[in-house]
Amino acid sequence: MEHIIPEALGCPDGFVLTGGTVCRACNNNLASLDRAVIDDFDVPAFLAGIPRKGGRPPAILNRGNVRATVGRRGPQMSFNMDRHPVRAHDGAALPPVGGSSRNIRASFERSGRVGTVSFSTEIGRNPKFVRGIVKIAVSATAYFLGSDTVLSPDFDGVRDFVRNGSGARQILMLMGEGTSYFNQVSPPFVSEAGGCGIGFRLAHMDFLVDMSPDCSLFPVWKAKALELYGETGWTYLPPERAGKSEPRKRSR
Repeated sequence: MEHIIPEALGCPDGFVLTGGTVCRACNNNLASLDRAVIDDFDVPAFLAGIPRKGGRPPAILNRGNVRATVGRRGPQMSFNMDRHPVRAHDGAALPPVGGSSRNIRASFERSGRVGTVSFSTEIGRNPKFVRGIVKIAVSATAYFLGSDTVLSPDFDGVRDFVRNGSGARQILMLMGEGTSYFNQVSPPFVSEAGGCGIGFRLAHMDFLVDMSPDCSLFPVWKAKALELYGETGWTYLPPERAGKSEPRKRSR
């Protein structure tokens, strides 16, 4: 059985591909794509209290200088901004900041008895993140339209991208409306030219994925986003040219 949205992010009940739809090799070998998406959304998932895979308590355990767990005192997070290891709230060793690309740099302000920790995390720097988002799109299309649809020749290119990283695919990413954490996938749609696309919400972000053979929908979406929102509130991954754009940061 394949959860279309990773369990650790809160896959809606019943939003799965039943046994036999996805072969065991793909289910196992593509787990790293799910992990890339989970890793980038680990902070909002923890803050929203989303259980990890198998119903385990929410946690952040692979951020290097940051550790978050849920214990008897409720959810707690520890940040190490020193240049030497320290002990986290649960007694675990917390490495110094700067040793990993997944480290989080935070600032602390205190006003009386109230302290505020401010920080930001990046979304989309891992190349497997885009493949993971497209994997969700392809799996959701199989859920809504049947596996025979995504096994047709029109989907050869997008399947090859997910399985092997072959070719190039871009996704449009927008700030979702509101601040509530939720995951929701709309049924796929077909453009007048015959291209298939799908939109969905993960945590606080909206995604549009072009699954057409010639990727003809993405340029239209990109132009429309620029018209509607200007330069802020949205981006696309991966950038078209190195140095032209970077994955946008989102404050948490």
